[in-house]
Amino acid sequence: QEIDEFNDYNSQIIDTDDDGMFETDIDNILLDDNLTTRYNGFRARAGILYKVTENVNFGVSYTLPTNIYVDEEFDASISTTFDNGDEFEDATNSEFSYNVKYPGMVAIGAALQDLSGFSVSLSAEYVNYSNTEIEFDDSDLFEDELLENEFIQETYDPVWSYRAGLSYDLNPGFTIRGGYSFKPSRF
Repeated sequence: QEIDEFNDYNSQIIDTDDDGMFETDIDNILLDDNLTTRYNGFRARAGILYKVTENVNFGVSYTLPTNIYVDEEFDASISTTFDNGDEFEDATNSEFSYNVKYPGMVAIGAALQDLSGFSVSLSAEYVNYSNTEIEFDDSDLFEDELLENEFIQETYDPVWSYRAGLSYDLNPGFTIRGGYSFKPSRF
């Protein structure tokens, strides 16, 4: 809500009754926006872990492309009160549904375990975010859909992310862990 507490708009600049005479200005404006979003999707990942020795593991996994269905409801109302007490109100609402397809991911990793109490793990993950796609439910928005997908392809980049971890078993019930992760921007 915006209130003209200091009477900054102290003038006669608005004709509220369409008689050609300017008789008031704004006292306050109240804008109320509401967005409700519902979404659902499914993601699946499959992988293989190969134990080379008692202390050495290698693994690879693939995450399938993920579809997320989004349904948004939006409503907004605005109320303007003038210095002379007149009010103006207006409202709008809309619904918008779309599907977002996230690209698949490939991950690889290795671990050295229980080396005098120490364990080390390394992993990398690749995602080509430029393969993200959006599909609008409203066929009238087909041209907009093409523009959005073109923007995504030109703006998003493939990304390699890296993680490393180190742990030490102090005793069978207590382990100290630390790690580092590098995940660059997809833009």
